[in-house]
Amino acid sequence: MFLLDLEGRITSWNAGAERITGYAAHEVLGREFGLFFTREDRERGVPQQHLLQARELGRCEDEGWRVRREGSSYWSSTTLSALRGRDGRLLGFAKVTRDESERKHIETLEEGRRQIDEFLAMLGHELRNPLAPIANAVQLLQAVHTSDDRVMYARDVIERQATHLTRLVEDLLDVSRITSGKITLRREVVDAPRPRPARSRGRPPAGGGAEAGADRGGAARAAARRRRPGAPLAGTAQPGEQRRQVHAARRAHRAAGA
Repeated sequence: MFLLDLEGRITSWNAGAERITGYAAHEVLGREFGLFFTREDRERGVPQQHLLQARELGRCEDEGWRVRREGSSYWSSTTLSALRGRDGRLLGFAKVTRDESERKHIETLEEGRRQIDEFLAMLGHELRNPLAPIANAVQLLQAVHTSDDRVMYARDVIERQATHLTRLVEDLLDVSRITSGKITLRREVVDAPRPRPARSRGRPPAGGGAEAGADRGGAARAAARRRRPGAPLAGTAQPGEQRRQVHAARRAHRAAGA
């Protein structure tokens, strides 16, 4: 807190003001308080506007960027109050300044996270739209009887990759639901069935190249995901298990709806 005269010149200073602004008393006494404002605010006459509002209304509250002695910026919350004598005559002003840089930083981070969540939700919905006709086309291909191994292999590859993309899209939407509070995750003891060994799906046609390698990896992961009931393994669900819990809950929800 420090005091100003009728023209906005600084007439008192203290340790708290020095700590926030970096100015010592002999550097600011007698100078206009507009030196703490940014150049843009000074050019727009913001300090004079604050004095006028405090003079007319009794006080002026504001938040904005201010400048320290070394040139760095900080987010400030200020209150400028008019000081009057018993006869109502204006004597000067009292200015209270609070450094709210940490709060502003937290708000900026939260806003950035909110924008990311909105982007993920939008991306998930935009990616889901083209997957539906791909899935329909695969079903039409499956209805066509053919003995050509290349056609059947290409059809299976499209089906598996479309399924994989669908799962990724659902993961994106789950992230959006979790961050928005629509899905709540709890840590609890669960029974984890033992996975059975992956089944070999045979070799793809010659010339499969990179797609064939990716298909074999996808087939192994798909086989590892298929589990049969076995002896339960007691454990505690860790954060890495949360996505699988979400998938299980989604499958159970779909089964109940069916």
